[in-house]
Amino acid sequence: MPRGRILARLMRRPSMRPRSDSIERAFRFTKRRSHEVSGIPLPRAVPVVRRPDPEDPSARAYHGASTIPERLVTSFDPEQSRTTTAMLAALHDPEEVAAWEAFDARYRPVLVGFARNLGLTVEEAADVAQETIARFVEQYREGRYDRDRGRLGAWLVGIARYRILDVRRAQGRRALRGESAMVDMDDEASLSAAWETERRARIIGVAMERLRNSGRTDPRTIEAFELLMVHGLTAAVVAEQLEMPVQSVYVAKSRIASRLQDLVKEVEAEFDEEG
Repeated sequence: MPRGRILARLMRRPSMRPRSDSIERAFRFTKRRSHEVSGIPLPRAVPVVRRPDPEDPSARAYHGASTIPERLVTSFDPEQSRTTTAMLAALHDPEEVAAWEAFDARYRPVLVGFARNLGLTVEEAADVAQETIARFVEQYREGRYDRDRGRLGAWLVGIARYRILDVRRAQGRRALRGESAMVDMDDEASLSAAWETERRARIIGVAMERLRNSGRTDPRTIEAFELLMVHGLTAAVVAEQLEMPVQSVYVAKSRIASRLQDLVKEVEAEFDEEG
């Protein structure tokens, strides 16, 4: 079953506790795909947002100016980035670096994975993500993006599609990687499905990062869960590595799965506010 359908099933049944086998399938699918998407395992690694290089011409698109402010503008609370409406409102100010960094952190990983799904290399996908974000900034500042006319994700897909086609034309006809050959660049449904797959992978990554940063869970419990669910080790091996009883490994799995279920719903709600 595709990862999107697995997560959709989990997120649309709030009255039920998550089944460990469903959680496990979702995480193991994410693990298999993560090395293709970004070269780093998900959900352990959440991409770090880097401030654009002031010498990079594309940085002007981020801020609408030839230079980048030396300090972050503090009028925008980064916590507000959890609300798409607040984040987009802050983006109207060219000097709201924190808002743009929040936008970049949310969508760059999704764009990279999306481009990889459409046959690009890691380097090409990174370039497409950068160009797509820069182009969106320009269009947003020009008032061309209207939330009433479509979701933000669909707008980004439209921009990324043309950037990807540019890469393909520059390289000429070449064989596509694996499953990317199944994605029709002219089929909006296929493009939307590819985007949704990567968006959900990002949701899992953000949820897992929040779990680690919450301080409410023993790090060893989280580590046991990741070794078992993400890295695919057996409970016996995990127990030996962490010097805990096998039963404690299964308890850790159950506790983290339950907490993660709530966090995934939380992050999903934030992302669903896109349009």
